[in-house]
Amino acid sequence: MNTRLALAASLVLAASGLGGLPLEAQSVGYSIGAQYATGSYIFDERIHAFYLTNTLRLKGSRLEVSASVPLVVQNGGLVSLVAGGVPVPTGGEQAAVVASRRRGETVGTRKGPGAGGPGGAGGGAALQTTTTVTQATDSVFFEEGVETHLADPMLSASVEIKSGFGTLRSLRVNAAAKVPATDVSSGVGTGEWDYGAGASMVFGLGSVLAFADLQYWWLGDLPELELSDGLSYGLGLGRSVFQGEGTLLLTLTGMSRTISSMDAPVSAALSLGRNLSERAFLTVGAGAGLTEAAPDFFASVGVSFGR
Repeated sequence: MNTRLALAASLVLAASGLGGLPLEAQSVGYSIGAQYATGSYIFDERIHAFYLTNTLRLKGSRLEVSASVPLVVQNGGLVSLVAGGVPVPTGGEQAAVVASRRRGETVGTRKGPGAGGPGGAGGGAALQTTTTVTQATDSVFFEEGVETHLADPMLSASVEIKSGFGTLRSLRVNAAAKVPATDVSSGVGTGEWDYGAGASMVFGLGSVLAFADLQYWWLGDLPELELSDGLSYGLGLGRSVFQGEGTLLLTLTGMSRTISSMDAPVSAALSLGRNLSERAFLTVGAGAGLTEAAPDFFASVGVSFGR
């Protein structure tokens, strides 16, 4: 689960009655979230990534708009952010290798001085996988050094359809777009627009609140890799802790299969949120990927100001 989703879910839960935090009719909010994620995905080399996301929110009585920009620090250059910030092992500029991969295979990597770019022969020694799976795909060049890039900005807007008590506490419809500000060579972008539309719901189940965030995405393709359009989701259960001053949140997040030769990305996480003041909310969490397309482990922390 990314930090943006953890903060949003915690604030929705708080606004729905768990945290007891009133929302102003009109307000300006700001969130900053940091996440560390690591995993080998479909490759035989481990990828480490740090994401720092800044988000500005403008909230009216029913309409909310937001804009966020992620800063990405990672090695490898093989994982791109798509849709609402889902990390997908596209291979970046070497997406043709991922496109030719067959299900269950591990993509080999090569690195070292003199190693060429995508498709090059290179002078580094080839890394052998530790799995027993037969390698039928070409290897990819793995960037050993850490690179820092601004990823594609995200724009979103939502309208509140219902808010109140009862089983259905909140219903919002939303739309979003990922702006192609960075290209494929950065290793973190696809160079194309992504568009999404969906809805968010919060349900009251006694002392527990459940939420569902569903979004259908039309994804732009990389030059040598087609990304399938599909549904992203966030499902969660939360309850009040710290005598009403915080929330405990269990979530399952994922997306339908974006690459035909790869499993769909699915992750589970546990997060804890607590009021820092009347207008500040802290969230910390950790989780693990459940499929090959998700990171093995991730941990996040975020602070939201202004609600």
